[in-house]
Amino acid sequence: MKRLTTSVIALIAARALGQVNEYTCPLLGSSFPTPSRVDASSLQPYLSDFTRALEDALSGAENEYGVFDNATTSFSVAIWTTVANESVYEYHFQGSELQGESGIVPNNETIYRVGSISKAITVYAYLASVGEAHLDEPITKFIPELAEIDAERAENASANDIDNFQWSDITVRALASQMGGLTRDYGLGDLPSIINDTTILESFGLPPLSSVARPLCVPFTAGANTQCTREEFFRGMRSRRPTFYPYSTPTYSNNAFGLLAWALEAIINDGRSFSQIQQDNLLAPLGLSNTFYHLPEDRNLTNVMIPFNATSADWGLLGSFDDPAGSYYSSVTDLNAMGRSILRHELLPRRLSQRWLQPVSFTSDPDMAVGMPWEIFRFEVPVSPGSKATKIVEMYSKAGDVGLYSTIMVMVPDYGIGATVLTAGLGQGSLMRLYIVGMLRDNVFPAFETLAGEDAQKVYGGTYVDSNTNSSVTVALKADRPGLGLENWTSRGIDMQQDGQGIKGMLGSTLEGDVELRLQPTGRVDEKRNRVGFRMVPQDLKYQENFLFRCFSWASVDGLTYGLNGMDEVIFELDDEGVAKKVNLPMFQTVLERQQD
Repeated sequence: MKRLTTSVIALIAARALGQVNEYTCPLLGSSFPTPSRVDASSLQPYLSDFTRALEDALSGAENEYGVFDNATTSFSVAIWTTVANESVYEYHFQGSELQGESGIVPNNETIYRVGSISKAITVYAYLASVGEAHLDEPITKFIPELAEIDAERAENASANDIDNFQWSDITVRALASQMGGLTRDYGLGDLPSIINDTTILESFGLPPLSSVARPLCVPFTAGANTQCTREEFFRGMRSRRPTFYPYSTPTYSNNAFGLLAWALEAIINDGRSFSQIQQDNLLAPLGLSNTFYHLPEDRNLTNVMIPFNATSADWGLLGSFDDPAGSYYSSVTDLNAMGRSILRHELLPRRLSQRWLQPVSFTSDPDMAVGMPWEIFRFEVPVSPGSKATKIVEMYSKAGDVGLYSTIMVMVPDYGIGATVLTAGLGQGSLMRLYIVGMLRDNVFPAFETLAGEDAQKVYGGTYVDSNTNSSVTVALKADRPGLGLENWTSRGIDMQQDGQGIKGMLGSTLEGDVELRLQPTGRVDEKRNRVGFRMVPQDLKYQENFLFRCFSWASVDGLTYGLNGMDEVIFELDDEGVAKKVNLPMFQTVLERQQD
């Protein structure tokens, strides 16, 4: 295959038919290292704006997020960072007409039902127990009932892909990432169990109830038989049709996570139930004392959020085989600790947790993707305060609904931050949690871009000199540009950004205008020698917009080498206080010392 040179790659990225604009094209990911000096004090101006937005919505004042129900909904919000062990912000609200059976005002330890956040906990329990083992193996290897159904299909001449599953095509990873083409539910969503009135049902144009099959059980549905045995579940599943072929498009499934839990039991195969496995391998190691798969029989819980009463709230309602998809109970403190542990790589090795925080499939929403089982949203933040130039940031989330509870947990890996929103009540909890995340997106998350930049300027900013080679460079922030930049760079007496020489000469004379050199952290750290790795990302500030290759900088990383070193390698050496003292440019064989201000 013909090799594409860096200059050609850059040209593809920068030049296509269309109008020329000023533009920056960073790599996806953090523009700065995670700030180590972010705390509640530095965040206070932004948190005040967030609090004001919350209280405006609760007071009924005009605002862009809508008016919140302040009578029959209670909620808890908590924000966390990876550099602190406690939440940096909390807000708790009790609906004026919602004293509830428990009679408590919520706080950071109050236990709510969390609904489908359970799916993320179940996947975490799997990864914490067996890592990536078996993720790409067929589910039939671990669940004999499904292998038996496949065997029956093979002997049935009338079996076909519309009416019958081919379970051996579905992998463990497909279950965890909503890519299995499974039924959404067995029983849950059964209309006659929700609307117990045949007249109403027939007014929908449905046939008489007496002529249709009924599920053997209906999980998480008050007034119905919620409990199926394992044998009953698989017997019932024989009558359900698949949706799509595996890995063709994401389709939401609760059943997938019950199967995932059974698969984990079979993989470990030591006699423990999923309930015991997740307790031993996830909840206990993280010290999550207020998180439960099922309500504990040996503990009298008093700090619980039960709107109205336990029956109307579906407080103790179980889901049987769907429990791994939606049965968990937790608090904002515990869910924050769980999110923090993921970004800190506390239970999982870095390679696994970073692979976990990746999309598996796009959706029809251009700003949303699906992970394992993350709901991933992309949004834009200014690259510098007040700038119209923006960069893409990804938010990994999992939302949940069960009974009178609506919840969401979110993480922003680029910033090492996250938040949990738990709501309960009759009101708009399902919408309120999304509005609250919108307030975080607009008022708090962009602050971390600003604070990370300020922190990076203190740690890395300044002029570096090597008088032995007549080399110098200034590292600094610049308005309307992502990350730190290299300015006034001279290497061995050569102006590195002059036309026809230096970096611009290497990249090709066909590039338009000035070339700026921005730095992005690689995330790689040498803790033994206190070094931090960056890569240089050249920016051609003139581009001709095209719907293809609009931002193609990822294809030029490490594109040119000299002496087996990448042109774009930049390594900072830090002192014992964590402040840069030298910068190493390996390709140029120069180590420059930071000058005193």
